[in-house]
Amino acid sequence: MINIDTARCVGCGKCVADCVSACLVLREGKAIYRKRCIKCGHCVAVCPVGAVTIPTYDMSDVEEYSPENFDLDPQKLLRTIKFRRSIRDFQPRSVEAAKIKDVINAGRCSPSASNRQDYHFYVIQERLLDFKKIIWDMLERQLESKVNMPRDMLRPISRFCDMRRKDPNHDYLFRNAPVVIFLECNTELDAGIAAQNMELTAVAHGLGVMYDQYLSYVAKINREALQFLGTHGEGFLVAMLLGYPNIRFHRTAPRKNTNITWK
Repeated sequence: MINIDTARCVGCGKCVADCVSACLVLREGKAIYRKRCIKCGHCVAVCPVGAVTIPTYDMSDVEEYSPENFDLDPQKLLRTIKFRRSIRDFQPRSVEAAKIKDVINAGRCSPSASNRQDYHFYVIQERLLDFKKIIWDMLERQLESKVNMPRDMLRPISRFCDMRRKDPNHDYLFRNAPVVIFLECNTELDAGIAAQNMELTAVAHGLGVMYDQYLSYVAKINREALQFLGTHGEGFLVAMLLGYPNIRFHRTAPRKNTNITWK
């Protein structure tokens, strides 16, 4: 449901022209909502007089645009992207709740197919030791029982467990990160977009991130881990290690040349 304040509406037609679902029309110089929509919020964002609201959303979350608060220097943004690195060594310190909330908010505000916004975020910090025990115990049981596991996962996971048996403090799977965030949604592309936005926000806060494919896999196949998270694991699951880097980088890393086809 879209609410349009007809007293404020000036009949400019911008919301009608930008509506992807053709849910709005102009009648007698006013915008009118006529059918169910995907609630993308473009009508709210494009209205020059703020006449549109969506009652099912928290409208206090909507911010007015201003160049000084929103515009980014494109070269600085590109340098930030070039300079970010996957972090595999974290400081033994917790991450402030406010910073974690900002990281989550970056994922929440990411675009999604048909505006599904079907993200669910699982943040593990206080009970991380409990979660680690669940994961490591399950892996040992699976390796002992020789349960079928894809070869590209079996070899490295076997190595992780071997290293941990030799040294119980060896935490290769979690890299001693103080926070693990699982992002779950139904579309792999949506998950990737949200995860990238979350990482950039983490970097802006001085934090580091590593996407942990192995942890995503073992959590997905572990019923006890899914119960711990409170999910059935039906969606696409992304595991992100989060914390303050225990390493300092002095420059960007080299990359392959760009392959571009211009037409």
